[in-house]
Amino acid sequence: MEIVTVQFNYQGRPNYKLLLQVFKYSVKKYMPNIKLVEYKIKAPEKLPGRPLNFNYNDVKLKIWVDHLKKAKENVIFADCDMLALQSAEHAFNIPFDIAYTARTKLVRIPMNGGIMMARPTQAAINFFDEMYKTNHRMLHNVSFHHKYRVKWAGMNQSAFGYMITERKGIAKIHKYITREWNAVDCDWNHINEKTVFCHYKSKLRKLILKNAPPLGIYKKPMKIWYNMKKEMLERKKNK
Repeated sequence: MEIVTVQFNYQGRPNYKLLLQVFKYSVKKYMPNIKLVEYKIKAPEKLPGRPLNFNYNDVKLKIWVDHLKKAKENVIFADCDMLALQSAEHAFNIPFDIAYTARTKLVRIPMNGGIMMARPTQAAINFFDEMYKTNHRMLHNVSFHHKYRVKWAGMNQSAFGYMITERKGIAKIHKYITREWNAVDCDWNHINEKTVFCHYKSKLRKLILKNAPPLGIYKKPMKIWYNMKKEMLERKKNK
């Protein structure tokens, strides 16, 4: 098994490098025998009339697809603003081509794409390849994107929503829950011994990058991240 993440080098955002460093440290701590593959590339240009992160997600998904096509092992695709809280090696104990994380609580947005898993099967490759083509079409066709964005949000998530609603049967899909595999806003206050990854997205990411004091629903994940960062820095200092 390997974990694959993508980081874009945006000028003026050095703290994003810190996010990846802490994520890498957490993976090494809990999964010392797992290979973490990093793709560090120049940030893409903003397309006229489209948010910057939409083009970012299009480029990121293409990297995922290209990686899966040459993969020899099972793959966990992860955003770089993650933290491992334990080993993820049991992810593939269940038979599937692709697994995703549905939100624990039933809210407007049904899933989060910060963690996706794939076996290097032809079915999984076909799924990801078509998802990327759909994603790229959505990037350049606002009305087509909007049809799925109202439910799935974002760019990659909208393309995934299209795939599992319009292209059923192309691959064997398994649904994990975010609280266990990709803790997001509805889970941050409920992280427990089963939680494998925590996703430091949105306001939570901004808080830890400002070194804000732990508070509210963010208290538990903030403390976890700060402790991991401290441990990483102390380990480097003592080497």
